[in-house]
Parts: sequence; C-alpha cells; structure tokens
Amino acid sequence: MVDYRHWNAHSIFFYDPAGNVVEYIARHDLKNAARGGFGAQDILYASEIGLIVDDVPAASRQFGAVAGAHPYRGESDEFTALGDEHGLLLVMKRGRILNFNHASQEKAARVFQTAVRVRGAKSTTYRLPGFPYEVRVVG
Repeated sequence: MVDYRHWNAHSIFFYDPAGNVVEYIARHDLKNAARGGFGAQDILYASEIGLIVDDVPAASRQFGAVAGAHPYRGESDEFTALGDEHGLLLVMKRGRILNFNHASQEKAARVFQTAVRVRGAKSTTYRLPGFPYEVRVVG
C-alpha cells in the first residue's frame, strides 16, 4: 500500500492480465466510506487515466484547456494531474519509472492508444498530435 499524504489518499497497485498497471485508490477527502471488507461493490468508477507524453507542461496545458481542468495539487516537468478527486488525467513523461515502493514492480511509462471521456462545459473531441490519444469532452 502507498500512502499519498499530499493527496490524502492510499493506493494499492497491481498488474492486470495484459500487464497494465492498475491502481485502486481510496481518496479520504470524498465522503464515500463503507463498512466491512473490500469487494467489487466498492469500486465506484475509474478516477484516473495516464497519458504518456514527451513534454508534460505543454500537453498539460493543451489537455487542460480542452477539458477545462486545472492541475491538481502541483505540477512538474515529469508529472501533472489535471482535474479533481472525482477524475484525473495523469500526464506523465515518457519513460518515467513507475515504482510503487517495490523494486520488482518498476516499469517505464509507455504510450498506448487511449480514449478518454470526461465531463466539461463544452462538448468537443481532441487528439494530441503525434500520440494515439482521444479526449472526448461531453457537456
């Protein structure tokens, strides 16, 4: 388990059968606590999706402008999260090492075809030039 104190969250990471990194994150700022053991009924929605790019600040500005999203709790040349606790676009630098506190789980961030649908003020579709990403904003 990873303790993200600066995000007031805890996460566990694992690989799906295709080798993709999956994270279950408990965001303690949200009022959705449940009693009892964790089960499938406790998975509320996909709240994060990673988009791997070469220039994080530039891509973050572009995605942010299209989706009407702002950086969430900081930004850097390696990583910027856009949105809020209910949904984040994680913009990461290509090749960034994803290490979830276990050396055996190190994996470099890579580009994969990705389609994202988010809510926003104005409906539009955006494709980042040179990348297989589609961000569809629905108003």
